[in-house]
Amino acid sequence: MVEPAPNAELVARFPEAALASKSAAARPGSLARLWGWLSGRGRSWQSRGIGTRTKIVHLPHMSMDAKVLSVVPAHSVDFIYIDSSHLYDVTKKELKAYWQLLKRGGVLAGHDYCDNGESAAAAATGADVCRGCYPVPRCLPYTEYGLAHGKPAGVPSMSQTLVVKAVQEWVVQNGHSLHFTSETFTRSSLRADSMDYDLVITNSRNPSWFVVKGHGPDNTQRAHFALRKSDFRSNPSLASRQLAAMDCPRTFVYQLPIRFSELDMSDGLHWTSASAIDKAFGKLLPSQGQAPFGGELRDTNQWSLAKMITSKLMRSTRCRTTDAAMAEVFLVPVLITPKHDSVAWSAACSRFSETDLEAALPHLTEATAARHVLIVSKGHYNALNCSWFANPRPGSLLAKATRIAYSAALDSRGRFTQGAAVSHRAQMAEMADGWRPGHGIAPDKTDEQYWRILHDATRPYPRLFSVPYPSSFQWTRGSLPPSHASSRRDKMPVAERTQLMLFIGSTWHGDVPVRKLIEKQCKPPACLYLRVSNVLTKELVAKSKATFCLEPGGDSPFRKSLSDSIALGCIPVLFHSYSNAVAPWMWGDWKRNARVMVPRAGFLTVLLHVVASSLTQLLLSSETGGSLLASLSKKLPIKIVFYH
Repeated sequence: MVEPAPNAELVARFPEAALASKSAAARPGSLARLWGWLSGRGRSWQSRGIGTRTKIVHLPHMSMDAKVLSVVPAHSVDFIYIDSSHLYDVTKKELKAYWQLLKRGGVLAGHDYCDNGESAAAAATGADVCRGCYPVPRCLPYTEYGLAHGKPAGVPSMSQTLVVKAVQEWVVQNGHSLHFTSETFTRSSLRADSMDYDLVITNSRNPSWFVVKGHGPDNTQRAHFALRKSDFRSNPSLASRQLAAMDCPRTFVYQLPIRFSELDMSDGLHWTSASAIDKAFGKLLPSQGQAPFGGELRDTNQWSLAKMITSKLMRSTRCRTTDAAMAEVFLVPVLITPKHDSVAWSAACSRFSETDLEAALPHLTEATAARHVLIVSKGHYNALNCSWFANPRPGSLLAKATRIAYSAALDSRGRFTQGAAVSHRAQMAEMADGWRPGHGIAPDKTDEQYWRILHDATRPYPRLFSVPYPSSFQWTRGSLPPSHASSRRDKMPVAERTQLMLFIGSTWHGDVPVRKLIEKQCKPPACLYLRVSNVLTKELVAKSKATFCLEPGGDSPFRKSLSDSIALGCIPVLFHSYSNAVAPWMWGDWKRNARVMVPRAGFLTVLLHVVASSLTQLLLSSETGGSLLASLSKKLPIKIVFYH
């Protein structure tokens, strides 16, 4: 109980309370005698056996005094109640300090969670940020006790806006959920519970607030971010629905030394300023007035995913927690600056070992290892010389961490399985429907090097998950439709699709045979071909106006353009099974309705206008996808699979 030491008012009500103002060392039984005096008045808790075996220790010091905080061991208290100075700065400090003393499953509570309407305007927007904080109760008129002791009649008690502000800020900053009481007790209701109204009541009947310290991801009642491979095997769409339905997980971001992170991980303007955000997400492209759906077009570096996620979390007051004991996910911001190729990754990884990194992660344990997240913002094989990512020591804690990269995982039998890859024994030529790196040289390595890397079965990548490239189109909070399912469909922005097919890219790299064939045959009005320019505004706007975006392989069968197409509502036309396998979470459970598969080998034998004609029929037909495809397959030398 964090409570003001007995003052004149308390002594006037209970004269024996003066005993408690004495030093606990000098009068070790003083508060116990006070308890006995209070509980001996008729209908008492003592008569019901409550508190009779309680050991009361009085620490007559200021709440933030080291003589208090050093005496109580961390994580040792079940219940803490704060009713001290009501000052904003003091309350903020108390919340942080006393939370550390609380056990998991314990309750931190406090008095005076009310105001006189000052927070009403913030409730509309604040409820989405501060969980459980609204509506803030109104402070009620003073009690009869207060009136008898000089408090004004007919007016609310003093507004506690400073307490409310401090508590709400702390809740948001640490990702907690707040609860508060309703003070509706009466003399008769207390009597029914054998409690004395005159002992309980004070000047006001202000509500209390409380927060429960969670047990962690296995026991808390919230939905949590759990990367369990069994979930995705049994139900591929489960992850997307779970992630969409729940709030963001409370994430602890390690503040690693620059040796590991490459950036200053301390809090400050280097994360929150506009220039810092531009460095992470890319500068706004010119002609933002052309940006579709009210979003933003940015010059996003395709290898910046780790930096973007770290930036977002370092600026978040809702999703980030600085209390590792409350964390559901642990982000390890290791080597987060963008890197172009495996040469750069190998050079960066040579600066430290897996053992060095483990030593820098004090919260990495058997219980938390799977919730530690490592990100390589490239195809995962680019980190083949990073022992903490590829080929970790068997049984090590980092071997149990969750790995994220752009490329899809193949198990030892060449099957796509999120989170289950033992190695990338990449039958990539077969999975890419005949495409080989020799068809388009990757800029940073020779054909032989590239092929050897993809077929390297000696380096396992445990718990590897494929995620999409970051898109250059950014939805903003203001441009997003409501999250309620009942209103989302009606309020989604709709673009006028004036172009049937679109291809954006070059023909000198990637799947060169398919790209050259597209370049040769992509002619208006059915198809528009745009080369990539230094400023992507034109290309991105074109995607928002096209119905189908042709997505042949890049230096690998997956490419950033696929993310841009999906973000801008252009239906991807894929040519490789591998392209279809990457980033399953990007699609959600609507993947079957959102892309067209054109087998690569078949495409190389037909004219593009045949594909265009088929796509047009698909759009115009009122038949179901299955019956339409049955009729098309008789007319075409290739099988076009369109999930309608």
